[in-house]
Amino acid sequence: MKIKSWVKYFISILLILILIFCASNVFRIIYELEGRTYQPHIWQRTAAAIFFYGGIGVILGFSHLAVEVNKKGIWKANWPKLIMFGIPSLFYSFTLAIGTYGGSFFGSMSHILVYRLFNNYWDVTYLFPLILGHTIITGFYKHDATYPE
Repeated sequence: MKIKSWVKYFISILLILILIFCASNVFRIIYELEGRTYQPHIWQRTAAAIFFYGGIGVILGFSHLAVEVNKKGIWKANWPKLIMFGIPSLFYSFTLAIGTYGGSFFGSMSHILVYRLFNNYWDVTYLFPLILGHTIITGFYKHDATYPE
């Protein structure tokens, strides 16, 4: 057994647990503040979700980046992945803010997406920053020009 592999995964899970712990404390503070002021803090919730849950996605995809860094060649973007996963994940990550502050058209789109598609389960929007972070970190690779694509 490789000890390095065990250490790498131990550090990854430790970082993920730290992010989850920090996220739970930040969200608790935001919810308490909302309870005291009776005002939703949508942008703070959105920023915290993208930072913490997107960070988990980055940690999960970091091994891909480490392998790609050691390769020779030029960096290329996996455009189909970035467009098909990245843009919808970015949009869904901001769904709560768009639905609140986006005006009638974007508010209606947000309502349809969350209310109809996810059965009014708003917490599912916290999953999309994780997908966004993982997509961004794994959306780039090195291409060796000596081997045709």
